[in-house]
Amino acid sequence: MALISRRLFCALPAIKVITPALAGSVETARTDLSLEGYLPTFTSDFTALHPPSQLPPSGSRWADLGQWTPRYRFNKDLRGCSFPGEYQWYVDPRHDFGPGIGRVSPFSVTDGVLSIVAEQTPESILAKLPGRIDVDKKDTSIPYPWISGVITTQNSFWYRYGYAEALVKLPAGQALWPAFWLLPKEWPYSPEIDIMEHISHEPRKSNYNVIPGTPDKPMDGMGDYADRGLDLTLDWHSYGCLWTPEKFDFFIDRKLIGSVPAHPTMDKCHYYLIVNLAVGGKWPGPPGPQTPSPAMLQVRHVKVWQKPN
Repeated sequence: MALISRRLFCALPAIKVITPALAGSVETARTDLSLEGYLPTFTSDFTALHPPSQLPPSGSRWADLGQWTPRYRFNKDLRGCSFPGEYQWYVDPRHDFGPGIGRVSPFSVTDGVLSIVAEQTPESILAKLPGRIDVDKKDTSIPYPWISGVITTQNSFWYRYGYAEALVKLPAGQALWPAFWLLPKEWPYSPEIDIMEHISHEPRKSNYNVIPGTPDKPMDGMGDYADRGLDLTLDWHSYGCLWTPEKFDFFIDRKLIGSVPAHPTMDKCHYYLIVNLAVGGKWPGPPGPQTPSPAMLQVRHVKVWQKPN
């Protein structure tokens, strides 16, 4: 499946060193991107977040961040979700862990910045989590040693063709694996678009990938990575993808870092947005003493622009 392909994807060996853009506002930096003729169709500027005690019950739709749902659609466990091989459990902040614990949230908002927090699992909920599933999809019977968060627009927004962008500050530390990516609404259709995947022990690199195919015939990913020429964890950067019928153009700070040709299977789907902070896996390796707890992926905005019609 494409989802598993994404989790196992390794960057190709080619290297691109991109000249750093000006520090500061993405909007004022010199760019390679033109959005002439495009209009905003999705905007999420984070300004507030209800505490877990005010969220609706687990299993119900979550709209407290406006457009976001804190889980993947293919996992029905009310406690949250994860991927095989990873070490974190994405806690659903709507779930009540019981007396003396209540609800646990990996999210916070300060001054319009959303923080997705990964940390070692508190002892109070460790025994209440499921056993970690390893990369071979076997239950280890050992509860997930980390908790973190994922947000998706699977219940509110999806699109075909346009420019999607997230302005984020990446975490630094062994085995941290933040991502901004897209999956099709037409589940279980397999195409996938990875706009940014960052393995934090390679702080200068941003990985991008497109996985075409159909449910019965998934294809290999068509991806690469860009060496930004600086440590991406030190400052805010925007990561974006301009999707047209002909190709996918990938950007950092609105400067082109690479392109992938379009594929017919991609045009059959509408895509929703995902932002998450994973910990460990086959690609980044396991967390260890050098993995900070807590670690934060910070998000200032997520936006999409499209042409009319």
